[in-house]
Amino acid sequence: MIQFEQVCKHYNGQPILSDLSFEIRKGETVVLMGASGCGKTTVLRCIGGLEAVQSGNILVRGTNIARAPKGFNWNRYRSEIGLVFQQFNLFPHLSVLENITLGPVKVKGQPRDEAEHLAFELLRKVGMDTKAKRFPNTLSGGEKQRVAIARALAMSSDILLLDEPTSALDPLMTAEVLRTIQSLSHQGITLVIVTHELQFAYRVADRILFFHNGSIEEEGPPRHFQGPMTNPVARQYFSLLTEGYEKSIL
Repeated sequence: MIQFEQVCKHYNGQPILSDLSFEIRKGETVVLMGASGCGKTTVLRCIGGLEAVQSGNILVRGTNIARAPKGFNWNRYRSEIGLVFQQFNLFPHLSVLENITLGPVKVKGQPRDEAEHLAFELLRKVGMDTKAKRFPNTLSGGEKQRVAIARALAMSSDILLLDEPTSALDPLMTAEVLRTIQSLSHQGITLVIVTHELQFAYRVADRILFFHNGSIEEEGPPRHFQGPMTNPVARQYFSLLTEGYEKSIL
């Protein structure tokens, strides 16, 4: 579904992604972890077509978006990739239902009644169908995040990119979002998630990619990161996260 081949990216001569290569299979849930500034969010933005790279190939559904042909319809491509950022980015003056139907109606030209029917189906999937007429300022952080996920899926996305989906959420709200993401993974949607939340990553991921200085230093299923690791940087990072988690529950 997604393939990076020797991708390099830099800002003003500063390397962000360094000869990066990896694959994500259809329906797989992959979590990107690592210290701030290691390139995780840049990977999401590259997949979403929001960042260009200096070299290498990025294949999404078989199309090399890093070397897109002249006339490539970027607006259509971006409309078919679900992007959910940690700020939610919901329109405060629109209801939950209107937030979800806006894209399908305005961008894809979908009839409003069809868009609303789909919106209610998606809201049921994320447990928010009873709050369709509510406005964002009346919702909790976890509820806003679930609406943002439904809005991304309304554009018929089979790829969903989530940047810190549980950031600043309390444990109850985090559990809400976790249940939503787990249900989506069971529906065959390809999920790429950036997070610093260790237990969240362990529970939702099929595979974890640990980034350091724009490269993948360690990868494997969650159980791999719960045992001894050969890479000293990865070992220190996960040790600190584990220590922090244990202190938080004492």
